[in-house]
Amino acid sequence: MGKLFDLIEEHRDRHRPYEPSYSQVAEQVDVSKQTLLNWRAPVKLPTAEHLASLARITGVPYLRVLDAALHDAGYLPEPASKPHVRRGKGRGGQVSRGGGGPRRGEGSGDQ
Repeated sequence: MGKLFDLIEEHRDRHRPYEPSYSQVAEQVDVSKQTLLNWRAPVKLPTAEHLASLARITGVPYLRVLDAALHDAGYLPEPASKPHVRRGKGRGGQVSRGGGGPRRGEGSGDQ
């Protein structure tokens, strides 16, 4: 099942025991029930309007809905692991103050 459809299922689960039917969710998003069910394994991206409607009715931030749709359509691969991002730290854990040119061996001409 796709990530987008997982969001729909989470929405329905939050309303148990009175969860909305797929037909009701589809009506709120302004798509057919079959289109909504096709989002289990989508082959193309839903429109921005449909994603915005889905975000509104589920209470999920739009960017999370968009991320799910992009992932399902193959535009965002599943990360193997979290990449380590180094932000603003110099040597020894000190905050980099900028300035300075290339480090030794990085294009300075001395090798």
